[in-house]
Amino acid sequence: MLLTAVVLGLLTVSSLAEKKPKLTKTDCFSEPDKGDACRGKKPVLRYYYDTKLEECLPFRYEGCGGNKNNYQTPSSCYQACAKVDTERHSCGGGEKATGRCKSIKDCSKGSVCRMKTLRSGVCCERKREEEYNKDKNPKCKGGKVLIRTASQGGWKPLHGRSCSQNFCPEHSECVQGRYLAHCCGEKHKFRRTRA
Repeated sequence: MLLTAVVLGLLTVSSLAEKKPKLTKTDCFSEPDKGDACRGKKPVLRYYYDTKLEECLPFRYEGCGGNKNNYQTPSSCYQACAKVDTERHSCGGGEKATGRCKSIKDCSKGSVCRMKTLRSGVCCERKREEEYNKDKNPKCKGGKVLIRTASQGGWKPLHGRSCSQNFCPEHSECVQGRYLAHCCGEKHKFRRTRA
C-alpha cells in the first residue's frame, strides 16, 4: 500500500514536470513586443534576445501581454537564449562573415579574425568591425555623460537596438548609431545605474 502511494506520488510529480512549458527557438527569435499598458503596472526595462546582434538588449515593456522574448535581467535572457542561437557566426552588428579563421592570416586583406571560440572564428570586414566597435564604446557630445549599467564584467554602456524601444532613463537622450543606440545625460542628473 505504501509502495503504491510512493509510485503514484512519483508519477504525479513527473507528469507535472513534463507539463512545464519549454522554451523554444522561436521564443528567443521573436521580435521584442512592448506589450500593453494595464492597470496597476508601470512600464519597466526588460531585455530581449536580438538574433542579428546575438546579444540581449533592453526595451521598455508596458506591463501586460507581449511575448516570451522578455526577460527581467540580461543574465536571465542570455541563460535562456544564447545557447539556442549557436549555429550563427556573424560579425559585429550582425554583418555577414567573409570566411572562417583560426588567426588573422586566414582572412583576406582588409579583414580581421573575430574569434567565436578558443579555436575558431570568422573573417569580418575591418571597416565594419571598427564601426560596430564605435557603437559598442560610444562617446557623448556636449558635456553629457554616457549612461552605464552594471553587468557581470563591470560597468558598461547601456545599449539598445533602436531609440524607438524607449530604453533610456527619463531625462536622458537616446543617440542612434549604425548598429546600436546609447543614452547620454546631464552629468549632475545621472549616476551609474544597475540593470
